[in-house]
Amino acid sequence: MADHIGRVQGHPIYALAVMFAAFTGLRAGELAGLNVGDLTLPQVLGSAGSVNVTRTRRAVRGGWETSTPKSAKSRRVVPMMRGWPTICAHFWPTIIRTAARRTPTMTRLRRCFPAATG
Repeated sequence: MADHIGRVQGHPIYALAVMFAAFTGLRAGELAGLNVGDLTLPQVLGSAGSVNVTRTRRAVRGGWETSTPKSAKSRRVVPMMRGWPTICAHFWPTIIRTAARRTPTMTRLRRCFPAATG
């Protein structure tokens, strides 16, 4: 599905989001609520990182509303799969080309991924 979204439909950033959600189990609002500081990336290639889920975001008229997850159990640290950096690397060239053409996509991209190297 992510490959279809990325290559056929031409939306690699959404393909990456689908893959990320699938491998972490995050809900849509939790995914939208992520900031760069919520990701703990591995220091050693091949090791796993984690995602700290502390907020959600949802679209409302005129912008975004940020809140906390519904329950205490929803606030959690989710381990990332060890192969995640390799999966990201697969999508980066297309994401960067797309972002260069679409400024709004680049703005969303920078929220969680400030540079191609993580």
